[in-house]
Amino acid sequence: MKGLIVESNKQFALKDNLAPPIPEQDEVLVRIKSASVNPYDAESAAGRFDEYFAEYGVDKDVQSGLEFSGIVESDGKRFKRGDQVFGYVNMITGWKSHAEFIAINEDYMALMPTHVDFSQAAAIPLGSLTTLVALQDLGQLKTGMKLLINGAAGGLGLQGIQIAKLLGAHVTAIAGDSQTEYLQSYGADKVYDYNRTNIKELTEKFDVILDLTNIQTLAAMKPLLTPNGIFIPAEPSQENGGESEDTQVGYLMVMHGNFEQLTRIANWVDEGKLKATVDKEFKFTDYLEAFSRLQQKGRRGRIVLSW
Repeated sequence: MKGLIVESNKQFALKDNLAPPIPEQDEVLVRIKSASVNPYDAESAAGRFDEYFAEYGVDKDVQSGLEFSGIVESDGKRFKRGDQVFGYVNMITGWKSHAEFIAINEDYMALMPTHVDFSQAAAIPLGSLTTLVALQDLGQLKTGMKLLINGAAGGLGLQGIQIAKLLGAHVTAIAGDSQTEYLQSYGADKVYDYNRTNIKELTEKFDVILDLTNIQTLAAMKPLLTPNGIFIPAEPSQENGGESEDTQVGYLMVMHGNFEQLTRIANWVDEGKLKATVDKEFKFTDYLEAFSRLQQKGRRGRIVLSW
């Protein structure tokens, strides 16, 4: 089996002859067709999650890759051989998706939307599921409420705009230059260029602020919140207030996929209510270019690796 591994110098390498996964109870074998590249993967290579891997006894060769699309290779209770699926693996334990095959719990994935290809399907699950949990469960976003998304042009941001509109909210987006028309095409009601407008200078009040840049702090965002508003940093930490007990901050952590929620998301895609967006697709053999693209500004949507 081929897959990306992290070598001793904390650099990725594409290796052959890796041990193939053997499905355990409640798992099926999936042949990966496409998998996204996101900041988690670069952070994993840098060793950020080594303590967690050690704590949970994770000893898999491949330690990167969260969302994926692929074909089921073994019969399970929910899926059968040949099913086309998409999903989101466990962030810490289990097999990661930067490989030819994974063994994955059937509850962590769903049948792919029928009107997208594998690369598009791999760009959907993490961003859609994470933002759905953030906006619906944490933010309690409802019709007529106001949402601010900081860092709105990436994979999570584009899904967040669309899901917020499905929930009936008014969406203000902040991104880089030349993004206004693009983000409006996804449903954003108002767009600011962060090069020209400082988020802290906004005078409008918001019911939910979703910070996908992880730059803002709870103290800085409180003046922009309504009295019962919620600030949600994408990666909660002590620095941004995400680990505090303040009632105006939401702790966002979605550890793995969810069959019911992913099925709901797939239905939205099939109904034309949610679009999958691929920034750029690379072959797995061109993984260095994919990770280089991850460091560049102006990305729109997900970076995807495909076999």
